[in-house]
Amino acid sequence: MSELLHRPFVTLNAARILAVSALLLATFLIEILFSPERPLTPLYTLSAVVYGAVLVYVLLERWLGDSALLAMIQIGTDILIVAGFVMATGGILSPVSFLFVVPVMIAAAIFGLRGGLIGAVAAWMAYGSLLAVDLWRVGAGATDPGRALYAALSHLVGFLALGALGGLLADRLQLASEELGRREVDLRELEALHAEIVESINTGLLTTDEDGTVTFVNRAGREILGLPDGQIVGRPVADVIGLTEETFEDAARSARDGRRSRFERRWRRPRDGEEVLLGFAISRLRDAPSAQTGWLVVFQDLTEIASLEEQVRVRERMAALGEMAAGMAHELRNPLAAISGCVQVLGGETRAETRRELVEVTRRETERLNRIIRDFLEFARPGPFRPRAIDLAGLMQELGRLLEKSPDLGGRHRVAVLAPDGPTFARADPDRMRQVFWNLAGNALKAMPEGGALTIEVRRHAGDQVLVAFRDEGHGMDADAVRRYFQPFSGGFPDGVGLGAAIVYRIAEEHGGDVQVISRPGRGTEIRLLLPRAQAPAGPDARPAGVRAPVEEGR
Repeated sequence: MSELLHRPFVTLNAARILAVSALLLATFLIEILFSPERPLTPLYTLSAVVYGAVLVYVLLERWLGDSALLAMIQIGTDILIVAGFVMATGGILSPVSFLFVVPVMIAAAIFGLRGGLIGAVAAWMAYGSLLAVDLWRVGAGATDPGRALYAALSHLVGFLALGALGGLLADRLQLASEELGRREVDLRELEALHAEIVESINTGLLTTDEDGTVTFVNRAGREILGLPDGQIVGRPVADVIGLTEETFEDAARSARDGRRSRFERRWRRPRDGEEVLLGFAISRLRDAPSAQTGWLVVFQDLTEIASLEEQVRVRERMAALGEMAAGMAHELRNPLAAISGCVQVLGGETRAETRRELVEVTRRETERLNRIIRDFLEFARPGPFRPRAIDLAGLMQELGRLLEKSPDLGGRHRVAVLAPDGPTFARADPDRMRQVFWNLAGNALKAMPEGGALTIEVRRHAGDQVLVAFRDEGHGMDADAVRRYFQPFSGGFPDGVGLGAAIVYRIAEEHGGDVQVISRPGRGTEIRLLLPRAQAPAGPDARPAGVRAPVEEGR
């Protein structure tokens, strides 16, 4: 039986009562208004039969339940009742013979194609019985046999066509209903799975509409923020976690570039007042046609991770200090031995020229000791870290002008600065960057003792980063030298201490950036420094950091 018409009996009974009541009312009005010659008693009788049949159907339903047998009984009874109405209203000439279609369509709807065809044959047999009565009826007005045959065949074709069509549609509807049911079950299971996944992950998920109003937050998000769902959903996201319109504008720019906006922010949790470090990633939220409907904010509590990273950095620094201590012992031994030897010779030397030479050696080695100690302290105990948005493009232009006055710049050296026309902002400590850039530029010039081109380039890089590159045409380095480039006391220049590159690496790491070395013997060296990009600041911080030549030794 069709699941689409499961338990249709109440509806059908109500329809029968309404139809018969309408017919009964029409019969009553006709009898009053037109006073027909033929009595309408058969119609009243059939109406009473229908009311009685409905009562029997209700009782049978309680006994048989929702069964196919009860449906067949109702359909068969409906065909007999329609036959009675047709006979009472003129036989095969009755204007209501079309009512045979109703039980045929009901049979097709409930039992499908087979039920529709069986119902059509049953209705035609009932109609054929009326024809037989008219054909064999004696007296005036007997039906013409040819006309009766035509009526029988036309009704048979009509009933079969309607039964078949209705049955096919019912079968298709049944299959569609079953498929829809399966799809609904699959959809509910998929929705339950997605909801379980979203609620089970330890990452905060928050969605907003296009106006920035929060529409959803998962369990982890509520725990990270320390707020109940009622204080998050329906509120502007700026009030919940302080994400401003400028943040989403930057996210929109990143989305246009095919990137996801990522950033970190310190945030004080209202629940306990604890300050935590939250990491955010913002991307567009789209519907099926790929139209933007809002924003997806993914966030995590990075406080513990940041603490662990700081512990790792401390351990690495302690290990590096241990290596540096051994390196310093070696580096300090040579100048101390030279100073000691000079002092011993000075004690017995009487010639003025020799004494001046020994004093010069002592002064030079003393300066070397001072450089070693200064660089060691710079590496082991850096000053306060004060990052802000600085214009690297302007800073590089000033660096290029300053290098023209550097003693390392010979007549055969050329310096080219490639930077965008507008400002390129990065989040960095200007004093640290000044030290890094001067160190890298000085190393590049020293790597080209016979002259060559130094190219300094500033440009935006993939993701939210800015790339600063120093390319020289010097002697280059082999793979082993590249691997040891950032190790303390592994300098490649005779007058260098060997801590400059190590300090550059530490400063890049301190900024959350990266530094890369690309070099081949005889093809020069390129040092790439990656720094986090920043938005243009407002006020006095918008001015580029000035470049002063620090007292810095090469690698």
